Amino acid sequence: MLIQGGCHCGQLTYELDWPDDRKPVPARACSCTYCTRFGGNWISDPNARLQIRATSPDAMSRYRFGTKTADFLFCSFCGVSIAAISRIGGKDYAVVNVNTFSEPVTLAQSRSDFDGESADDRLARRAQRWIAQVRYRLPSAD
Repeated sequence: MLIQGGCHCGQLTYELDWPDDRKPVPARACSCTYCTRFGGNWISDPNARLQIRATSPDAMSRYRFGTKTADFLFCSFCGVSIAAISRIGGKDYAVVNVNTFSEPVTLAQSRSDFDGESADDRLARRAQRWIAQVRYRLPSAD
């Protein structure tokens, strides 16, 4: 199943090639302070493929906080966070914010709480469960 989405103003878009047509798609609302404040609700599958596109070199910004094990990707213009990326062993792993889907998808909601999880355990979990094929199509600054 191909899921398309992006930020509010369209400067950041993505295509998420979900590995099967299973419905509902499992989504997790994170209980960390950052996700709670903006309503982060995420999907991931290690067999999914994600391609992120930006219309200009300055359209995508990153925000890192707390354990400093992930970067939230957001639009520099409208401020919407479309994904979170964790760099593990030289490779990017991702989760996608379901609130940025272009079309509705039936979701199975759950809540996650990772308080107290060590950074090593966090990275190991992400390497197993997050989207393992992440590509970027970003224009150069030239």
